[in-house]
Amino acid sequence: KKGYIQEYDMSVRGGDRVPWYFAVNLADQQGNIDPQGAVNMSMRGNFRFEPLNNVTIRMSNMFSRRDITFIADGNNAEGLLLNVIRWERDYTNNEDQNTLDMQMRQQIDHFITGLNITWQPTTSLSQRLNVGLDYVTNDYTEERPWGFFYVRDGARENDLALDRNITVDYAGNYTRDLPDFLGGLASTTSWGAQYYDEFSWGINGFGEQFAG
Repeated sequence: KKGYIQEYDMSVRGGDRVPWYFAVNLADQQGNIDPQGAVNMSMRGNFRFEPLNNVTIRMSNMFSRRDITFIADGNNAEGLLLNVIRWERDYTNNEDQNTLDMQMRQQIDHFITGLNITWQPTTSLSQRLNVGLDYVTNDYTEERPWGFFYVRDGARENDLALDRNITVDYAGNYTRDLPDFLGGLASTTSWGAQYYDEFSWGINGFGEQFAG
């Protein structure tokens, strides 16, 4: 069948004391062989806030979801293209559409958020704090139904994975002019700290020989 691609974008912005921005993207890509395709969705939101004259707060957020449906392909006895090319010497007994009974699907969720705070109580002193989170989950399923031409008793596999990263960065600066007899020199003292934490987790489940 004919494949098609459609994509939609929308964004709005506004605010005076609190400028903000929000955007949504939706894309649907269908392959020319069922059930091949991908659906992508993403949202983004940013804002800036100044509660005091010397304090600025910025925040940005992004979430995306990618839902992909594959067909078996490549140099693979279960792959559609290989079986079509091999013709009478294929693995499906000339029933190449049976390769499409295998189901492969992957869903990836990705969330990113960041916070930035700057504070300048005097012209000489300034401080900055950045906090960020990056969070990704991946859910992959592969299923061969009972009676599948290559694995007659059927099989199912599910892989789950998670990755989370947290970053914190703080920095401060103090600048002062040195005495005039030093020819207009100035000194700057800087200090700061950083924190980083990563957490990863994954699990795999597999079953085979379904009841007929």
